[in-house]
Amino acid sequence: MGLQQLLAAHPDSLGLFAALLLFLLAFTVYECASFARELRRDRVARLPAKSDSSVLPHAAGEMLGLPAYEFIELPPAGAPLAPRRPPRLAPTVGACLVWVGASNALILLNKYLMWADGFRHPMALSSLGMLASWLLSVAACRLGFVRATHRVSRLFFITRLFPVGLAMASMFYFGNRAYLYITVSFVQMLKTATPVVTMAVMVLFRLERARLHLVIALLLLVAGTALSSFGELAFSWTGVLVMLLSEVADALRLVLTQLLLSSSAWHPIEALMYLAPSCALCLLTGVFLVEWEAMQREHALAKVARRPALYLLTAVLGFVCNAAQTIVIKKLSSLSLKVIGVTANSLLVVCSTFLFGDRLSAVQVVGYAISFVGFVLYNVLKSGERDAYRKRPHRLTSHLTSVHIHKS
Repeated sequence: MGLQQLLAAHPDSLGLFAALLLFLLAFTVYECASFARELRRDRVARLPAKSDSSVLPHAAGEMLGLPAYEFIELPPAGAPLAPRRPPRLAPTVGACLVWVGASNALILLNKYLMWADGFRHPMALSSLGMLASWLLSVAACRLGFVRATHRVSRLFFITRLFPVGLAMASMFYFGNRAYLYITVSFVQMLKTATPVVTMAVMVLFRLERARLHLVIALLLLVAGTALSSFGELAFSWTGVLVMLLSEVADALRLVLTQLLLSSSAWHPIEALMYLAPSCALCLLTGVFLVEWEAMQREHALAKVARRPALYLLTAVLGFVCNAAQTIVIKKLSSLSLKVIGVTANSLLVVCSTFLFGDRLSAVQVVGYAISFVGFVLYNVLKSGERDAYRKRPHRLTSHLTSVHIHKS
């Protein structure tokens, strides 16, 4: 039964569905308000101190959702600390909105190209966006729009950048391939399970501990996702496994990207200038090893020549999506990115039912609602941990105060 038929047969469900959408909107506003409050907090001067065990490393603290430490210079002895201007809110919120719009448009366009236009080659399709990301980010740096401050050695590229590119390429390939087996709506529902995979990866990297209250929230999320899968009318084990591989790759990409961005002062576009070619290299290697024969047999390049504007659009959208996503990870965190993404995915579920005729069952809608409740509970618990951490006194702050008094 499709969504339209479901609402016609059960008029009461229309109110429930509207309430769910209003809740999603309210939750998005709440997240934006929470972020605004965090940006306007009073400044706290901290210095890196390797001997202080109470201070987490910058990257590890960010991965746990804790505030990052800023490395600043203290003023001369006796001089008052100058107030620090809070970061501007508009660019970050703008990046979030651009990422939501570009990512959803890219998903719908890729689905259309693979099904309506018959370009069923996910690696080649993903490589268009990464090649555009590489060329446009290089142009932005060379033309002076972005100041490139890093020199990347061969060892750094192989050990730090290439793993991110490989994880990114795997995420794009498996993510696009999933649309060949399951519907857009079902893919978005499966994406609500990404915190489970992400937490497993963070535990593996020793950046998170599997605490009981978080595990309970994640079990609720898993139960809702399983119920959504049970209610899927066009279920495919192959599609589910492919999507699971995409989520594992996405979790690895988020962890590695945030560790990279938080370890030094990378500008997001500059980071993309180095990440995009490593990802494109992996994708193009896969194209020639796996997809090239099928592309020649199906005259895939002729399809691109017939509709160049659509394929150029997917390439540009890929750049916009990658750039905005990198900015969001840099300014906020991978956890905030998932909150915004899951909220946007719920709207994409609704759009896909009308654009592609994806059918949703009542069981599937209930399962998705349970998954979203589990996701909200998980993020509320994480937010509580962050607030508790901020209220905890730090020996570093008192140490700085005592040194300042002694010198004055």
